[in-house]
Amino acid sequence: MSGPWQRTAGVRVTYKSLEQIRGTALAARCALGVTEPNIDMIDLLENRLRKVGVHFHLVESSRMPGEVARALPEEGLILLTKEAYNAIHDDDPNYQLLIPHEVAHIALRHRATFSRATSRDPIAAAEDSEVQADWFSHEFAMPAELVRRYCGSVEMIQQAFNVPRREAEIRRATLQKEKLINW
Repeated sequence: MSGPWQRTAGVRVTYKSLEQIRGTALAARCALGVTEPNIDMIDLLENRLRKVGVHFHLVESSRMPGEVARALPEEGLILLTKEAYNAIHDDDPNYQLLIPHEVAHIALRHRATFSRATSRDPIAAAEDSEVQADWFSHEFAMPAELVRRYCGSVEMIQQAFNVPRREAEIRRATLQKEKLINW
């Protein structure tokens, strides 16, 4: 388990600092023309990503047991279960960070290699594909500048960015630690 999300470790990838990931996330927002706090994830998925060569396919849940989405970075493809797609379409806050998380694997060029995937050494957070993707999703969906501009509490982060409380709390804690906010 690594990162504030306490998820199972991903695969070992090239080290990236939070600053590098932030820069990539902000560049992705710019390239995709995303400016608003509450991102229309259906528009992102169906229109904006397609314009930059990233596509998605809906799949049956049985094709990805235990997962609701998966990125195939080498193919510029996101696989998404029909249930997840419907939840995103319904603006379910629990799915608001799903597409940015999968986009992260593509934008950060995550690729599992045999030598990295088979290492038994513990993976540092900054080398863990899942932690990097979570960092990216927060930087992409809740940029520090927009949090500072629109929010003064965890509840305001939840409302402005349509995210669950836990994600809003993690975002606040990260920005406080970096001294980017003081509330």
